Amino acid sequence: MSNPLEEVLAVIYPPGHELPAGAGLLVGNDLVLTCAHVVNKALNLPLLNAGRPAKAVRVKRYTSGSEDSASVAPGKDSWSDPPATKTIGADLCLLRLRTGFGEQFPQATLVDIRRGSFPMKFRAAGFPRNFNYDFAAGEILGAGPNGVLYLLRPDLATSVRLGRTERTFRTQSRPSGLIWEGFSGGPVEVDEGIAGLIAEVREQMSDETAYMVPVSAFPPCIGLNPISPVSPALAVGPSIEIRRDNAVGPVLFTRNAALIRLGRDPSSDIVLEQPASWEHGRIIFTYGSYLYQHLGKHEASILRKNGHRVRLNREAENEVTLRQLDTLEFGGLSLVVKFQAPPPQGYIPTNDDKTSPPQG
Repeated sequence: MSNPLEEVLAVIYPPGHELPAGAGLLVGNDLVLTCAHVVNKALNLPLLNAGRPAKAVRVKRYTSGSEDSASVAPGKDSWSDPPATKTIGADLCLLRLRTGFGEQFPQATLVDIRRGSFPMKFRAAGFPRNFNYDFAAGEILGAGPNGVLYLLRPDLATSVRLGRTERTFRTQSRPSGLIWEGFSGGPVEVDEGIAGLIAEVREQMSDETAYMVPVSAFPPCIGLNPISPVSPALAVGPSIEIRRDNAVGPVLFTRNAALIRLGRDPSSDIVLEQPASWEHGRIIFTYGSYLYQHLGKHEASILRKNGHRVRLNREAENEVTLRQLDTLEFGGLSLVVKFQAPPPQGYIPTNDDKTSPPQG
């Protein structure tokens, strides 16, 4: 992965003021994703104000200082009312720049951590009061109720400093390296990819807890598809063979791989024809298993060798762990997956990896 935190970091300002209201994530040459309550704050509205505002805010790119005005982008998915605890995907706002920054920068790499191993190291950046900027590091501990938000805690050094006081942020100067309100809307980096946006913090310093909206809750309108994290220890999976039509059909792919891209894009590992989408799907080796992630606009399905069918669509259920001799079906196309080599250490076989006859 690439795209360090700093490259995709934006600052959100009130119009006509120099004190930041929060941070944001650059998701395109003219698009910035942030929290809805950050935009409300920048426009001097109540933080929990409902309904998309019509006025513009100022946005600055962190690394270059380039600046432009921005308004809520068109489309129903561009705004969701705060607070972030309301529901999955709440308190998000997609801003469109008036003219754009006029410079190229790397596209953000989004990392879906739902299948990750916790705790997970993170790094974040923000623009708290009395600081020009600040960075924080720590661990993502896991998901809260219903997976709406993820809990973040600081590293040990920051925790030791905080342990000396139990005053609230409002009555005590904020120590450096701690996520606070100026971090709201800022991206959270995991392994040089972006795992989410900072949404909230607890008031008590002794709590030391912040909350993150995960990329799995980001609106589809940003046009970026998150990938699942790849375990460094298992970066290359067992040899995988993919055939067309059936288990004895033409071989389309056969080798060890951590990521296999499928679609009409000529640069794909497996190039498909119509009706497949340009970027139709990915097969990812992550945490001991091959995972299929469906990105195409039309529904797909996985047919197990025991006859069970798993249906997939990119708007809802779009991921499934692959099993031996699974058949991927979409738009009249069929691909059969087989793990050729004996599983390496750490690989977790499924029941269907065994040589027992099909059931049902």
